[in-house]
Order: sequence, then C-alpha cells, then structure tokens
Amino acid sequence: MIVRNLKVLDNLGYVRLAGSGSYMPTEFGTEAVQDYRMRTKLVNELDLIGSLNPQSRGREFQKLFAKVVGLYGWSCEESLRTPHEEIDVIVHKNREYYLVECKWVKKHIESAVVRELYGKIENRLSVRGILVSMSGFTSGAIKQVQDYTNARLIYLFGPGNFSTMLKGDMSFDQLLEEKHHQLVTRKVASFR
Repeated sequence: MIVRNLKVLDNLGYVRLAGSGSYMPTEFGTEAVQDYRMRTKLVNELDLIGSLNPQSRGREFQKLFAKVVGLYGWSCEESLRTPHEEIDVIVHKNREYYLVECKWVKKHIESAVVRELYGKIENRLSVRGILVSMSGFTSGAIKQVQDYTNARLIYLFGPGNFSTMLKGDMSFDQLLEEKHHQLVTRKVASFR
C-alpha cells in the first residue's frame, strides 16, 4: 500500500526516487506540505474565533479574512478610520480596490448593512464592496445588492465562500470572477 502511494506521489511530482530505492520530497512536495500545514492552522484559527464574544470575534475575523486574501497576492489594510466612517478591510491589487465589511453575528445580515457599505463605496472612484457574513444574508440584503448593480457592485461572501478560499479550493480571484459574472450577466448576488 505504501509503495503504491509513493508511486502516486511520484507521478504527481510530490516525491522523487532517490538512491537506494528511497523517496525524497521534491520542492513542489515540500511546498504542498507547508501550504497544507498553514491552511490547517488557519482553519483552527477560524474555529477558535467562533468561540469568542461577538465584538472580539468580529475583529479577529476581519484579521483572518485579510490574512487569507493576502495569501492570494492581494494587499490588505485593516481597521481604517476616517473622520466619518470605519472600514474593516481595504483589499487592493494594482488599481483594483474593494472596501470590505466582515460580520460574524447570530442573525442574517440585513439590507441596512448593505446600504451602509454602499454609502462608503459610493463616495470613492472605481471602488467595489465586499460584504462577508458567517451567518448569511436576508432576502432584503440580497435584493439591495442586486438593485445597486446599475451603480456600484457589492459582492456577498458567505461562510462557504470563505471556507473555499481558506482551504485553497478556489482563490480569491476566482471567487471575485464568479461573483462578478453572476452580478453583471444575471444580476444575481450569489454566495455560499
């Protein structure tokens, strides 16, 4: 059984046959193990955050969101304050900017939170919004996002989206592309 597994790992490029019939990890294999360990640590961090009180949970969750998005090559700035507003996270790459609100509360996020985020992005040039909720969204919040598509785009990220990104099953860029396509072509604010 071990020999068959080693042959599979060899075929996938994770290990290579070394002298005397032993196998050694390749650079690719070593990186894969490091990535797995790092993502496992992040999943454990998410579990720990879930046990915190609501205010601490929100702050720690926004830090974790920024950390995960940063893994995909995006720059993140956390907890920015202006004289009139507070922004959980600003995510950017080159000239592409997103203002992010991170929520981890008991109830689904309502349309008032969408309107508040819209107010923040409306006053900025070429900025989009991302609303992340570990508890989901009400139908009113979803409709509000869809109604704003003719002016500004806000993407909804649910717990499934975050988990997908956290585990490396889909990148932040792939999720953005999927959400953008759904909003622009079908006017659907999708999330999992």
